[in-house]
Amino acid sequence: YIASYTIWYSTREDFHPSVISSEGVTVSSYTPAVGLEENATYWWRVKALDSEFAETWTENTSWYIRINAVNTAPAAFNLSTPTYGAIVATTTPMFDWQASTDTDPGDTITYELWLSSTDKNFAIKSTYSVSCSSYTPQSSLVENATYWWSVRAIDDSPLGPKTRVSNSTWSIRINAVDEAPVNLSLSSPTHKEVVDTKTPTFDWTDAVDPDPEGHISSYTICYSTKENFSVYDSSAGLTISSFTPAGAMELIENASYW
Repeated sequence: YIASYTIWYSTREDFHPSVISSEGVTVSSYTPAVGLEENATYWWRVKALDSEFAETWTENTSWYIRINAVNTAPAAFNLSTPTYGAIVATTTPMFDWQASTDTDPGDTITYELWLSSTDKNFAIKSTYSVSCSSYTPQSSLVENATYWWSVRAIDDSPLGPKTRVSNSTWSIRINAVDEAPVNLSLSSPTHKEVVDTKTPTFDWTDAVDPDPEGHISSYTICYSTKENFSVYDSSAGLTISSFTPAGAMELIENASYW
């Protein structure tokens, strides 16, 4: 008959030099009195001793178990590109971040990319679920818009998933097209107005450059006694939205100017 069992278990597959054993077990099961190490791998084997002192080891010498009594969240990670405040020249930029890791045995990590053009708190957002540490949106982002982005790493532990948020939230601005200035219109003198000076001040609205970080570098004014501007005078390099002709550029008495 089987007199007893001896169980060996170790964090080394060769059971050397570190092995824990328990002898004299009289039933075919065993529960360690002291908890095993979290997230560790243990190899185990059993020896049977019969009443005539003959012994046999289990045939399965490479069985192992992995301990995961507590689910640990994925490790901290950083965003990579586009960098904070970057102006990107495409409406479908690739978002890239560091891969997170998980110390829990058997856990795999997926990611959620969060994008918002509203605010950095993501009250309104688009969410993209991916299995790798980068993603390129399939739909174009909005030209000239500011987007905040952040990533969540999520494990698939059977104990219940845990999430790690990227160490920061970054913003980018989209500028795929170099757009012309907008909101430019004439102010005064008004159309067909009669002015009582040869040096009237021409005034117009301040133009706006819709591109991120764009600005109006200068204005050029053209004026002519010909409606088709076949012949005209001009002044370039103006840095303000008004111009007053003077000296040799004075206008002609009783003439009409466009």
